[in-house]
Amino acid sequence: MEYSFAVQRSEGVACGICLEVVKSKLGKSEQRFGILPYCSHAFCLSCIRKWRNSSHTENKIVRTCPLCRVFSGFVIPSSIWVEDPEEKQNLITEYTKALSNKPCKYFNEGKGTCPFGSSCFYHHAYPDGSKEEFKLRRLNTADGGVKTSSNCRLWDFVEARENQRTSVEEDVVWENERFVEYD
Repeated sequence: MEYSFAVQRSEGVACGICLEVVKSKLGKSEQRFGILPYCSHAFCLSCIRKWRNSSHTENKIVRTCPLCRVFSGFVIPSSIWVEDPEEKQNLITEYTKALSNKPCKYFNEGKGTCPFGSSCFYHHAYPDGSKEEFKLRRLNTADGGVKTSSNCRLWDFVEARENQRTSVEEDVVWENERFVEYD
């Protein structure tokens, strides 16, 4: 009964990218929602995947909602639209649980390396059944602190540097793509 109500609520929901009603698209595979965990904007799965795979933008931008720019590390495919926070949390839990039973294609039973590290939802196991242990790395941050991470990416260092503000940087302003210092 609840599922019927959810299907009914999904009928008039339009994609925020293509502006088409998701459930009125041609083909069953096109009638799926791509739900972002931390915002309430609706997208069809194909549009949000195209947005996130666009290569002409920065990594940080494509991993956000195209409308509100809230960061979302993953997209959840769903045949119904879920907006209620409790229902969305249940959907996220079910989705990550289902993925944790599937082997990671990048890890490939230890023959490969998963670029997502400990943030990967898929199962990382060796042929003997033992699971991969993620080693924590100690990283020095731009502000002199130490951060532990199981997945070291260049973007983490760049982002840490962008977030750091010093008194020297406050006196420097970008003007026409060049530094101008103000006294």
